[in-house]
Amino acid sequence: MIDPSQVRWAKYRTFEGPVFAGNMPVPAAGLDAPFHAKVLAITAAAEGGGFNATQMWDSGLLSVGAIQFIDAGTFNVCNMLGEVADKCGLGLLLQKLQPALNVSNAQFGKTSDGKWRFSQNGVIVNTTAAQKMLYFGDMNGNALGSYDDKKRLRVKAWVVCMANVWDIPGACDVQMEFTLRNLKSGFVWGNLKSELFSSGVSEDGYIGAMKAMLLAYAVNAPAVVVKMYDGARNNGKEKFSPEWCLEVLRHVVVNGNIDVWKARWGAKLPLVETAFGVKLPTYKELVARQWKVEEPSPPAPEPEPIPDPAPIPEPTPVEPPVPVAPEPTPAPTPDLIVPVNNGWVGVVLAFAKVFVEILARAFGKR
Repeated sequence: MIDPSQVRWAKYRTFEGPVFAGNMPVPAAGLDAPFHAKVLAITAAAEGGGFNATQMWDSGLLSVGAIQFIDAGTFNVCNMLGEVADKCGLGLLLQKLQPALNVSNAQFGKTSDGKWRFSQNGVIVNTTAAQKMLYFGDMNGNALGSYDDKKRLRVKAWVVCMANVWDIPGACDVQMEFTLRNLKSGFVWGNLKSELFSSGVSEDGYIGAMKAMLLAYAVNAPAVVVKMYDGARNNGKEKFSPEWCLEVLRHVVVNGNIDVWKARWGAKLPLVETAFGVKLPTYKELVARQWKVEEPSPPAPEPEPIPDPAPIPEPTPVEPPVPVAPEPTPAPTPDLIVPVNNGWVGVVLAFAKVFVEILARAFGKR
């Protein structure tokens, strides 16, 4: 929630008024994001930059949101607030708007034909002149030098209330849906729409980056972008080649003669590279045609999964060896000794004994 001390004052050409730059930023969009989410992020970088960005210092009278929808003549701010009322609750919305409604003697509600509009002193505000009276209290609107202290307090109240609407739970989601829906259909027509935004035309690489940049500039000045595209489409390069895309961008942005577009080009470049993987030239390089076409950066590959380490097998138990008893070694047999006896009987007996010993050895017996 903000207060008047956070609102600054700014001047633009023949206009001046209060500005709150916003403190609820739109997230950047990566390569895998939907195309219109990329366009929203790129546009927001140079327009409001935040869901609650609000200003009353140019011909739009009142501009609100991430891509700065204007209310003058289009009633886009009223339409967006109506969707907040439908989806988040009218009571919560009126609580946020009440200080501004009080200083302007105004109300907000649905008309008999189903449109959400402000009314002042009981009269529906449905013209640009009535919008000036509602927001500024006079027909001078936000003309340079037209403010007194009372009028300054009035317009600051409107900026604070509009910025605080987006604190309502779910309100930023409503704005996102509203914005994406309008980006698809509300800012291009003619050859630009039929040739670039019909089905089948790529939304990636240089083609996608070119389309996103053209849409981002069209949000600011759609008629200028549509007209400049007609003068850029036949530029001598092969259609949809990177060189053709860069020539189209150069003609639209440089020859559009809108002084803030130079600074906005630089603000958008980092988000283009993040969203589409291409590096567009700086504004100086664009003017001088000093660009280098590079292949779009591929998305980072998914890291290969690290395989689980192979399990270490349990050691196979080794049976301890069974001890084997050694074969018994037979006791050595003493050498045969032939006893010496006297006489032939002794000799015979001695030889008989030797004979018996030999048989015993032969048959394993002693």
